[in-house]
Amino acid sequence: MCSGLAFASRAQGAEPDATGACPVPDEARAEDWPGQRQWERLEAEGYRLGELRVEVQEVYVGSDLAWYQQLANTLHAKTDRHAVRDLLTVSPGEPVTAARIYEAERILRSQPFFTQARILPAHCDGDQVTADVRVRDAWTLQLDVGFGSAGGESESSVGFQDENFFGTGKSVLLDWSDDSERTTLQFGYEDPSLLGTPWTLGLSHSELSDGRADAVSVGYPFRRVDQLWGFRAEFDDAESEIGFEVAERTAFETETDRQQADIELRRLVSLGSSGGWRVGLGWQRDYAEYGPLQEENPELRPPPDLVDRRLQGPYLSLERFSTRYRTFRNLRAIGKNEDYALGSRSRVVGGRYVDGASSDNPWFFEIDIDHGLPVGSRNLLLTRLNLSARYRDDSGEEAWYRSIAADYYHRTSPHNTIVVHGEYDWRDNQDPEDELYLGGFEGMLAYPDRFRVGDRRWLLHLEDRYVSDTILFDTIQVGYTAYLEAGNIRELDGRWGKPLADVGFGLRLGSLRSSFGSVSYLTVAFPLVDDGQEDDYSIVAGTTVNF
Repeated sequence: MCSGLAFASRAQGAEPDATGACPVPDEARAEDWPGQRQWERLEAEGYRLGELRVEVQEVYVGSDLAWYQQLANTLHAKTDRHAVRDLLTVSPGEPVTAARIYEAERILRSQPFFTQARILPAHCDGDQVTADVRVRDAWTLQLDVGFGSAGGESESSVGFQDENFFGTGKSVLLDWSDDSERTTLQFGYEDPSLLGTPWTLGLSHSELSDGRADAVSVGYPFRRVDQLWGFRAEFDDAESEIGFEVAERTAFETETDRQQADIELRRLVSLGSSGGWRVGLGWQRDYAEYGPLQEENPELRPPPDLVDRRLQGPYLSLERFSTRYRTFRNLRAIGKNEDYALGSRSRVVGGRYVDGASSDNPWFFEIDIDHGLPVGSRNLLLTRLNLSARYRDDSGEEAWYRSIAADYYHRTSPHNTIVVHGEYDWRDNQDPEDELYLGGFEGMLAYPDRFRVGDRRWLLHLEDRYVSDTILFDTIQVGYTAYLEAGNIRELDGRWGKPLADVGFGLRLGSLRSSFGSVSYLTVAFPLVDDGQEDDYSIVAGTTVNF
């Protein structure tokens, strides 16, 4: 270990520590991310990166593993070191930059097939530091074979999904299912480092008894903040049925054929100590054709206005990004390091559709603003604003989408977090598939899914989360939760309904070893306002809360 005197003598060209020990920071100050102070010390002393030794740990680690842990490790294909190196954004020989080390860690942690990722200085020799790149594999294989029968109806499914196929870091999905509504055959493939390059590829195909869906995405994402160019191209083509529901009952149905595309080339134009700017040029396409409206229960709600769209055209974008991040633990996830951007990030898009089918071509724009504000050393406030619109000069026709949301995480202890979530959404002349719902998975967990439909919605969610030290089978960390919700929606007739409220409590379970869903809920929710719902309580299960 080196003292402050060693720091001064190294600046004058003194010999390094003969034991190979790396300098350690002199001050015990707070860190935004683990290891920050030591990497900043190495950066200040002018070290360069030497060898990067990749170490991949199994899903379960230890000398005395249970039989199911040994079996899981045997069945699991360990991530190949080359797949890790393909994702690294730092390389031997470059000067040590603490911010870039942290950036490389964040990229590794963002991969679903890793549960942990750290880059640690191992030893120093001359002006070079050997670093250990340590990642821990997640369980990525999911097999599904199911059959059920109820009420004279039956359903069955067979599925295979692996987010780290044979340890390559590629994701493969093959799934077949059959139920009372449709038969579906689905295939998917995702590659975060195509042919060992920074390019990404995504493919999916779904064959449905009532339609089909295809999607292709190709990208060259901004992995490094100083990267000059980035590119993305996304194409979606789907034929399917859309149901317009109220309280889990279908009022109307229609068939739709949608084609969407978005191609954008972006360039870095400015980079400072706290963030930078990028500009982009893109092309957007939005086609939608609707079939005849089929009535199921028309008394439940007014019919949707089905207007075909043929929109395509160029746009310009301007993006402000932040280079400030902080690592937290047990905010949204359980047992994992979570990286959140601090400061403001914004993106403005503006363009005009040049649809040949109409002389009244609409202008369009979109504004997204995100802000992360640390409150003290343990608390975090996240806010989001989204505004998008289409406007036609001649007809004055407008379509507006607006959304404001905020999440506040207050840490009362390393185990306990109080979460406050609020959101307000409002829309005017929205497309048929973009209606707002309230209830179930759309907010208000005690009420039926899609309980109400409308064009204005507000929701408040207050939750107390406690993460215990109890870990089941070295796989599931047990947590507890209690929550209170309130919300309302302005229905399609332009009138606000009765405000709804519910309360719930139960288990909040963190998956420590799997890539499929970090946190799952198993709770009971009780409605506090009676608005004609049939059940006095609801069992809430699954990854139902995403904040």
